Amino acid sequence: PTRRSSDLKEAQFGTVVTDMLKKSNLTVTPINLLTGGSIPEDCELLLLNAPESDLAADEKKMVSDYLNGGGNVMILAGYSEKDRPNLNGLLNEYGLNMENGLAADTKNFYQNNPYYIFPTITAGNELTQGTDDKSVSLVLQSGAMTQLKDLPQGVEVTPFMETSENGMLVTADKQTKGTYLLGAVAKKTLD
Repeated sequence: PTRRSSDLKEAQFGTVVTDMLKKSNLTVTPINLLTGGSIPEDCELLLLNAPESDLAADEKKMVSDYLNGGGNVMILAGYSEKDRPNLNGLLNEYGLNMENGLAADTKNFYQNNPYYIFPTITAGNELTQGTDDKSVSLVLQSGAMTQLKDLPQGVEVTPFMETSENGMLVTADKQTKGTYLLGAVAKKTLD
């Protein structure tokens, strides 16, 4: 299979990830949506890897059209101090909201650092297949998401990773306690 990645001022894959993709016989091809003009037809998964800046309006439309045509997108949003209204608008179309701030957890954390979170993993999702109550994951300095109260029509959101009830959204001027999503699958029924 072919996997394609946007070239939208994103973090590059590390050596470990690149080696794992090669060993899995996956091809990663960086693309620039603005100069390329479209998402290639053979793209099976568009990956946005920690975009440092917001999607341009044209890029947002291309990604939205790709999704509405049955495409698959994985967004590893990461944390950014910059507002990303187009990226967040795309997530809103799928029932998710990217919060502006860092996720922390005052209950399940590593080495006295609440930004190093041992997330709650929800079993039963294909992404968490093979994990159980004895499995442990560690998420470092993550952004936070919430699920919209009113989901768009035809959208289903399945969280698979979140903070405990003692989670926090931390910004420069405040801390807001709550449970925050660190990972979720959003599916939209297409007409």
